[in-house]
Amino acid sequence: MRRSALTGLRLGRREDAVSLLKSLWQETPQPCPLCGGPLDYFHKKAKKSSCGWVCTACGVKIAHRKLRITGNCGRSCIMAEDKLFVEATEEDVPSIIGLRQRIWSTTYRGIYPDSMIDEFDWDRHREMELLRVHHPAYSVYLIRKDRQNIGYLTINKADVITLQSLYIVSEYQRQGIGRQAFDFMSAYCREHHATAFICHCVPENFNARSFYERMGGEVIGEDLTNEECWQNSVTYQFTLPSKVT
Repeated sequence: MRRSALTGLRLGRREDAVSLLKSLWQETPQPCPLCGGPLDYFHKKAKKSSCGWVCTACGVKIAHRKLRITGNCGRSCIMAEDKLFVEATEEDVPSIIGLRQRIWSTTYRGIYPDSMIDEFDWDRHREMELLRVHHPAYSVYLIRKDRQNIGYLTINKADVITLQSLYIVSEYQRQGIGRQAFDFMSAYCREHHATAFICHCVPENFNARSFYERMGGEVIGEDLTNEECWQNSVTYQFTLPSKVT
């Protein structure tokens, strides 16, 4: 089961993570949150104030200077207070579905059929979302601001990296969060050695299409032959700028 590094280290609460990090900054480390073993400097000859920590029992590494905790699975989660994108776990599925229902009823009214919104099938969406958070081809992130969940994004990396969904509640739209999400996608692509990503958009979602085009998206395909208009799609590709050497 794919979980964030926080969950893997049994640091489900922000308070626990902050307490651990403070103990590392003060060089009085708490026991390893994973196994209870002692933490020691990872590089004993390095300057201690910039040194990471390692559990001498289970080997988990904690790089506190970057506020980054890395579990045995190799995944990591940056633990800054202003962290905007947080990898979702099974426990977050109800929040994600609640956000979807809320955003559909506002942003997607007139794009999706009223019956699809008004008769929102919570159980079906829960089943689909549980499959995503557990499936290795998917990465699901909650978008958090002002200590609350304000949206989420879903990435599929099975064949080509695809931004499958980017949902932000209406109160936080047009505040630069979508642009930050694209910066996040660019970083995600580089981490996975990709030079581009794609996303699909309902042709009648003119606000989203305008945003994608402002972000440099180029239309590379269309599927306009479905029986229901909301099932049609326009495919945009976003190519990362080449690094200057």
